[in-house]
Amino acid sequence: MLSSRIKYEVFHSPLFVSALFVLLINDYFLKYQFTSWLTGKLSDFAGIFVFAQFFFALFPNKTRTTACITALSFVYWKSPLSQPLIDGWNSLAIVPVTRTVDASDLLALAMLPIARLYFFSLQRSPTPKTLAFPVALLALVAIMGTAVPSTGHRLQFQMQDGPLPSLSSIHGVLEEVARQHQFKCVECDPKESYRMYSRDGTWLEMNFDARTNILFVSIVGHGDAEKETKEMGAQIGSAISARLKSIYNNVDVRIYRPETEEPWVRSSLKARLSGARVPFLCWPSETSPQIISLFDELDSYARSNGYKDLTNYRCHPPGLCRYYLNGRVIGPYVYSRSTSVEARGGCSLLGKFIEINVQQGTEDNTIDVSKTILELRSLVEQFTQKDVTVETLGKAAPK
Repeated sequence: MLSSRIKYEVFHSPLFVSALFVLLINDYFLKYQFTSWLTGKLSDFAGIFVFAQFFFALFPNKTRTTACITALSFVYWKSPLSQPLIDGWNSLAIVPVTRTVDASDLLALAMLPIARLYFFSLQRSPTPKTLAFPVALLALVAIMGTAVPSTGHRLQFQMQDGPLPSLSSIHGVLEEVARQHQFKCVECDPKESYRMYSRDGTWLEMNFDARTNILFVSIVGHGDAEKETKEMGAQIGSAISARLKSIYNNVDVRIYRPETEEPWVRSSLKARLSGARVPFLCWPSETSPQIISLFDELDSYARSNGYKDLTNYRCHPPGLCRYYLNGRVIGPYVYSRSTSVEARGGCSLLGKFIEINVQQGTEDNTIDVSKTILELRSLVEQFTQKDVTVETLGKAAPK
């Protein structure tokens, strides 16, 4: 059993406890009070040591493999290659994660051989195993906490009186404020409601809902920029508020809180495809003409009905998946829309299948979801020549 192989003495060894203390005090205090390159590097060095010791303790006979996996994972995490994975995870709106891309952070990998040597130097200890569990749990929280971004500033501005806001006028206000605070545009399509700006590790995201005249704004700092973001967030919020109030007579400013309590209705369409029933043989290939034709038609349908293609944000890998958003804007992020259509090719013991999930917030009446489901059902039946089952899961909190 795994529990019999765990080296519990790691969790109350002096160096492990010291590194854990440094990691916690640095991430939750020093980074905010004494922001510098040193506090940024402390998290990497202490984090690598704690992470390695944690998994060395769980798999004491696999330390070399664990060290290699840790090194490769850290290199991937600190590279731009991990951004699609991070975006995909953050689009799930569970617990957002972030990291700073900095090649010098890879110097922390020097802690791996030190951690391995220290692990082998530990002697069996008579300390009760129960004392190790709280420390191990605290270490797990510390490891996960280093990837969670600061709460930042999230505001919403609703124009209630005065001239009807236009997308171009809202963009003009945002561009002016962003330029004043030396932010550079990352994503600024004049036809889109969503905009993103950046400045030295701080991200400024904005989304405008023309149906309710609400502008959503998020200012979040990552890594060493967190302390600066605290000061800058209030300044940017005040600047946007002042500029909007100079144009519109009555602007209601509030703290943005995600509508996590708003129920959603989810409908699922599924069609079986031909193919083997052996699980490892029945995964549909992304080169399958049937799959390609269906996804191409789905792309055309989404574009013609005003859906935004966010496949690269949500689908990893995107070959057997498509993801689209529509409906009213409900937050500051690119994926903050009330209606989604997600299509996936999959496999079960009954063979290959295509599944399309349509999810809509019940407060949104801008999209006729019943009509959408009928049209998608017809589309799938046309290309698969199979009957499509439709299941409505009813009202539930969004995932």
